[in-house]
Amino acid sequence: MSQFQKPPRGQRKSLFVIQRASSQRLMLLSPGSQALCLVRQPLSRPGAPGYHDHACLDLSLPLRNSVCDLQEKFRNAIWEFDKVILTTKKLLQAAQALSIPVVATTQNKARLGETVPELAPLLAQLGAHEEDKTLFSMYLPAVAERLLSQAPAPAPADVAIVGIESHICVTQTALDLLRAGHNVYVLADGVSSCNRQEVGLALDRLRCAGAVVTTSESWLYDMMRDAARPEFRAVAGVVKATKDDTQRALSGLFPGPGPKM
Repeated sequence: MSQFQKPPRGQRKSLFVIQRASSQRLMLLSPGSQALCLVRQPLSRPGAPGYHDHACLDLSLPLRNSVCDLQEKFRNAIWEFDKVILTTKKLLQAAQALSIPVVATTQNKARLGETVPELAPLLAQLGAHEEDKTLFSMYLPAVAERLLSQAPAPAPADVAIVGIESHICVTQTALDLLRAGHNVYVLADGVSSCNRQEVGLALDRLRCAGAVVTTSESWLYDMMRDAARPEFRAVAGVVKATKDDTQRALSGLFPGPGPKM
């Protein structure tokens, strides 16, 4: 079976269960490639509530845990760039608390430079594996192989994405992930574009294609599912410590009452 093919439903297995001592999760970060994705194995089984079947979906968004193109070159070009960085830092801290492996990609690093300094120390602490690329999508063969290597048997992964630009790299990565049968979560408080108007259009497109558009905090608690999990206190601590940053990110990226995500 090709690494890009979707496994038969009967072969899908959930690794992220409360009773399992060493649940497999993966974070793909694309500092120079326009998206940050947090990745874990699915919580639900085929046919169970909350299980997402993307067999016929076509969506293109940056790979899960991919910190996409969060490079210094884009700081003054991306709308509310600093808010995207705040959300990305929170997710990296949560990944550290959960011991999630990280893969980081850069977009044409020779021309566009390194990841912003705010994220570099966290990536180093996480021991992130970096891949440089010219493709807009983060779903490189090496990344696809890494996703599969996290599971003992072919199974879809749940991938959360943040980064830039929402309508290019984030979109193309998400679509590639969906084509491969993975479950995609686009974190609306962690994506942006040069033109503000592109963001909402991209999120609408991804939602229609089958991705779940949500927020970083909602996704983290969805990933935990149960306060009895041993990792819960650590993740809750990260959420509490970054409360002000979360409010700033939401207010900056979604100004006004009742923003549409």
